[in-house]
Amino acid sequence: MRNLPVVALATLGTGFALILAACEPYAPKTPEQMELHPIAARPIEGPQQKWEWVDAPADSATPADEGDHAAEGDHAAEGDHAAEGEHGGEHAESGHWRQIGQIGAGAVTGDVIDQPIAFTHYRHVTVLGMDCQYCHTYARESNYAGVPPVEMCMGCHTHVRTESPEIMKLTEYWENDEPVPWQKVHDLPDFVHFAHKRHVRAGVQCTECHGQVPLMGRWPDGDPSQAEVMVREAPLQMGWCLDCHAEHPSVDENYGEDASVRRAELKDCWTCHK
Repeated sequence: MRNLPVVALATLGTGFALILAACEPYAPKTPEQMELHPIAARPIEGPQQKWEWVDAPADSATPADEGDHAAEGDHAAEGDHAAEGEHGGEHAESGHWRQIGQIGAGAVTGDVIDQPIAFTHYRHVTVLGMDCQYCHTYARESNYAGVPPVEMCMGCHTHVRTESPEIMKLTEYWENDEPVPWQKVHDLPDFVHFAHKRHVRAGVQCTECHGQVPLMGRWPDGDPSQAEVMVREAPLQMGWCLDCHAEHPSVDENYGEDASVRRAELKDCWTCHK
């Protein structure tokens, strides 16, 4: 009798497990169920990386020991494209693989991503004197600098240059209640923890990482279709970051006699790889 509760619970548990095992897993079958559970019919897949081979100019052959695009075959660890394509290892010195649609980080190639609107940083920053944080309002308060919402842009462009073809594109996004689908030019891997606020508050200037943004986005001969809206000028790779942490004067200014200790902390793996 003492063990009766235990036996009863064990029996109930076994019976419940048998019932669950006999049940058919739920799967949406009717159109209404498919609307409620679309993932079952259309599994989520991440964006597929695409690459294209870019031939090097005839007069700019790259020695095998220079850069990331050497004879070893760049991006070999990131996919099988180097082996599958017609440009195999024997062509490694005559060009390089380029990722389509996202520059992100790595060797600085000067490639430019097509943007939905030919935005001119040059006019806004250099001519009008706007501060970076006026539009990128989260840079000082968050890990991310943030992209200005369409509402912020329309605060001015409801009245300013409304007849410009590029502003008309912006207005169309506004009227359709859609964000501008900007393509990221500076994009660190997900395994890297980077906080904009730590760097901005420490006194690091935006141009130190993002390049000469005040000069970007100029329209050659007034033609916005030829504008280089944003170009990545820094590799954003680990060695580049470590060199900055080891030499940047802000560490001395902010930490004084403890600067050497802080520099040692900045070399710790956990600083950037949480």
